[in-house]
Parts: sequence; C-alpha cells; structure tokens
Amino acid sequence: FAEYLAIDACNWSTLKKMGVSPLHYRHAVDSPNPPPSDAMIIGSATHKAVLEPEDFGSEYTIWTGGRRAGGEWRAFEEASGDRTILREQDVDRVEALASAVRSHPVCAPYLGGGGVNELTIEWVDPETGIRCKGRADRVTDDGTLIDLKTTRDLTPRPFAASAARMGYHAQLAFYADGLRVTGYDIRKVIILAVESSAPFDCGVLVLGEDVLAAGRMEYRAHLTKLRGCLD
Repeated sequence: FAEYLAIDACNWSTLKKMGVSPLHYRHAVDSPNPPPSDAMIIGSATHKAVLEPEDFGSEYTIWTGGRRAGGEWRAFEEASGDRTILREQDVDRVEALASAVRSHPVCAPYLGGGGVNELTIEWVDPETGIRCKGRADRVTDDGTLIDLKTTRDLTPRPFAASAARMGYHAQLAFYADGLRVTGYDIRKVIILAVESSAPFDCGVLVLGEDVLAAGRMEYRAHLTKLRGCLD
C-alpha cells in the first residue's frame, strides 16, 4: 500500500474533491494525509482480515494495556514500528466482521476461486491524458470487480442512499474503466457490505449499467475540470 501511495497519479480519494472545488482538490493533493479515524482503522483492518489474512500479523499489533497514554504506551508505540496498533476489543470486532463475510452464503462465493486481491492499477485516461491510479479490493478471473465496504445500516434503501452520498458509484466506475483500459474484461461490479456492529449482517449490492453510467458522468466531469486547471 505504501508503494501504491507513492505512485504519482490521480486517485479517486483526491479526484472526488473536484466535486467541491478545484481549491479543495489542490489542498487534498498538497496536504499530508491526516491521521486515520478509529472507524477508518477498523475498516482497513477488516479489509486486511478478509482479503489478505496472511499479512494481518505483520501489519497490525495489539495493545493489551489500559489507557493509551503514559510511558508504557509510548514505549509500545515505538516498539510497534510501522505496524498499526489495535486494541483487544478492536481485534475481536475485526475478526467478527471478517468471519461474518467469509461465512455468509451469498458473500463468501465471491471471495473464493481465481482472482487478485488488493490489485493496484495504473492507466492514462484516454480523453484527458491524465495519469490515474486505483486499488481494487478484488477482481475475479470471470471479470467481477468487488469492493468491500463496512456500513452502519445494511437495510437496502438506507444503504443505497449512503452509497450514493459517498460516491461509491463514481469510484467503482472509475476503477472499472481503468481496469478495462489496462486489459481486464470487467463484466460485473458489486459491493460486498458488512455491518460494523453486531450481528454483522452482510449483503451484496450489484451496480447496474445505469448506476455505473451515472458514476462515469460524475468522474469524467471531475477529470475534465482537472484537465482545464492543469492546462
């Protein structure tokens, strides 16, 4: 992931700031990444536990003490190096989330079989000439692009509204088109969603062509605006 971050190209997390203003985009590009929130840390750890469980122990370490302060905590931070620190209750939650996804009768089949997890892609947008990059959660051998998301509410209508508000349709259209430029035959795009608290219900949201077309219009507008600013 550190190698991915170092690639000098436009990614979705910064490109979407063009939907606010070019100033917000430039600020996102020029500013160092802020410290991740607890929710972001849990989300990233869940991705690792589901998609790359063999690497979990090398990238995360567990704090078994009390309050995260004082000399003992600072010594533990220093000894942890580049690994992300999780509390015991965080690890229990991540394990429950990962187990829920991997044992779900509808979600689990998407994680098995041939495919590549955490796939980094780089491409040049054919219309604007802008260098782009993305990191797809999973691409299966049969052409399914899979994105894993945690959510507070999996109920279809609230989750669909949340997905639209967060711009997931534009993000996945951006990824799908980038994958096609680099030679992947993407035939289906889905979100595997899991609730972030018990009972950790799971589900699949299939993004139809109409949804992806709307997302494509959105990300293309951002790229066109960025091309104008660069020029």
